[in-house]
Amino acid sequence: MHLAYLDQMRSTDLSAERRQFLKTAGTSILVGGLTPPAAFAADAAAWVATSSGTLAGIDLEYDEWAVMQWVWKAKHNADDFLGLKGAQGRTTTCRGITFHCYRNRKIVRETTQWNFREVGVQLGALEPPVLFWKK
Repeated sequence: MHLAYLDQMRSTDLSAERRQFLKTAGTSILVGGLTPPAAFAADAAAWVATSSGTLAGIDLEYDEWAVMQWVWKAKHNADDFLGLKGAQGRTTTCRGITFHCYRNRKIVRETTQWNFREVGVQLGALEPPVLFWKK
């Protein structure tokens, strides 16, 4: 979201006007300082492919929302973890963030981001990232 909308966002009654505000503000997202149509002018299909889910669920009614940052630690009971072999008996940790929208105390929309690579490295299935900035 463009920072020009920050004051409007702070003063908007999110319970009554949030969907219309998000529809308006969502169209102002900038990609490298350009509007999305200008940034992806050479490849409109790439814009559609990368942004088609951006406003998915915007018309769902919800009355509460929550953002949770979390860390999990798990001892794996099975050998396979999301296609990675050799997990059984090993303990891994991972960080992530989850966004929930609720209606009548039930989740109607959920988005979670977590670092799969971090788990893959711990299981020995992926190479650790090169920390070039530390050299």
